[in-house]
Order: sequence, then structure tokens, then C-alpha cells
Amino acid sequence: MRRIFALIALALAAQAQANETHLLLLGDWGRERSDARHPGQVAVAAGMAKVAERLRPTAVVTLGDNFYETGPASPDDPIFRTAFEEVYAAPSLQVPFWVTLGNHEYMGSVRGHLEYAAKRMGSGRWTLPARHWARTLDLPGGATAKLIFIDTSPFIGRYRLGGHSDVGAQDTRAQLAWLAAELSEPGHAWRIVFGHHPAWSGGIRPDDEDIRREVLPVLLRGKADLYASGHEHHPEVVRRGGLLQLVTGNGSECRPIGKPGGALYQGQHLGFASLSLSAERMTLRQHDEAGAVRHELAVGR
Repeated sequence: MRRIFALIALALAAQAQANETHLLLLGDWGRERSDARHPGQVAVAAGMAKVAERLRPTAVVTLGDNFYETGPASPDDPIFRTAFEEVYAAPSLQVPFWVTLGNHEYMGSVRGHLEYAAKRMGSGRWTLPARHWARTLDLPGGATAKLIFIDTSPFIGRYRLGGHSDVGAQDTRAQLAWLAAELSEPGHAWRIVFGHHPAWSGGIRPDDEDIRREVLPVLLRGKADLYASGHEHHPEVVRRGGLLQLVTGNGSECRPIGKPGGALYQGQHLGFASLSLSAERMTLRQHDEAGAVRHELAVGR
């Protein structure tokens, strides 16, 4: 009898997954092979491949700091091959990688990221049409989700003081106006924003203050359903100030939590996240490097 119930449960879960569109979320990940954290990246990639075999995601969303320590200066930089193409090589991961920029990109050059995408180099999975960009995601049954990829580094005051290439040349007011317009587009079941820096987290870095001051008001006015970010190297889910936020910056390294408590979930493990969407439900999952679910949250309309 238990076996029958288990089979029924598996069948119902498979049916639910078939009625959803799935994304994998990966933050703070690409390491040189000489980096001691590269094995952590490889382990996370293996776990992602296992989950992708089951979910069949439409894409992998990167949440910034795609390569360490600096962004590739040109599309010919070998790190695209050694830390991206050859690490996420499993058949189940041969899907588009929708890219968000992080601060380590600006410590080198964003140009390499943009040109690698524009020229469709390598496997052609690297997708970054602009520093900030948006797309509409089709969901089962004809519904849609609006996905918005913002460039958060220009909002961080300490970056604009130096050491982060052309971050100071970016027009933050124009980006905020664009973000507001994208969030106001009618007819979508969900409005989801991806950025690198969180608005809140259990991390110890001060950058979230700038995001709360500059970006958070636009997210709240636009009634974003979710803000997903990286930057802090641990997994977290927090609902605060009217915003649901997911942090997954543990794609190759996990750091201790500096401010425990106050979150729906704070983890201490390598991993990635997944996002499953239907017209009526959004499910967030935090996975460890083996692909196991460490935390799950379902949100209904």
C-alpha cells in the first residue's frame, strides 16, 4: 500500500511539474581551475545537471559575479571555456544562460560578456543583450511572466569611487525609469526581477543599504513578486518590507552568515536555486550541491 501511495505521489508531482515552467538560478560561480574553490563550482554544476534532468528548465539565470576575480576583457578570454562551457557541459544544461551582471564583471570589463553573447560564441547559450534587459516568459495555459534583469553595481556608492572600470559612467536614473516601465507592463501573471546585490541578507557587506535606498522603492511601487540576487555567498529567503527576496550566491563558495535570524531560510551550503512558475503558483527551492532541496516556498496568486 505504501508503494502505491508513493507511486501516486510521484505521478502527481510529475504532473505538477509538467504544468509549470522552470528556471535554475546560479550566483557567484565561475572560478579559474587553479582556484581552490573550483571543485565547489564543479560539484554545484553536477547537482544542477541532476535537477535539470527532472525539471527540464527553460534556462539557467545567472545572478552576477559570473567569473572571478575579474570579468573577461574580451570574448576570446579562455575563462569562458574553462569556467563555463566545460563545467556546465551536461546534456541537461544545454539551455540558454540568461545573464545578470555583478560587481566582479566591473572589476574587469563588461565588454567581454556582451560580445561573447552578441557573437554567439562557444555553445551559443550565453545570453546578454544589454547591461540591463527584460524578456517575457511563456507559461503553460497562455499566461506569461515578466523577467527583468537589472545591473545593480552602478547603484553601489563605493564602486563609483574607483576600481570598477566604467561603473560610474552608467546612468542610474535612466535604468530606474526603465525598470519602472517594465514593471508596469500589464497582463503578466508574475513580475520577477533579477539583480546581483540583495536588498537584505544575512551577509556582512554594506551594499544592501544602497539597493534599499535606490532600487527597492521602484520594486515596491511596481509590485514585483520576487527579487532574486546573489553577492552574499550563502542561500537565503527573506520576506521583508513588502518584498519577497531570494539570495543564492553559493555557486562555488559558501561563507558564514554574519546576521542570523529574521529570514524564512538561511543556509550554510554550496548550491543553487530553482524557480517553478504557473499562472497560479510560484515555487522557490534552495538546493544544495547534490541537488537536494533544502528549502521550498510556494506562493499563490
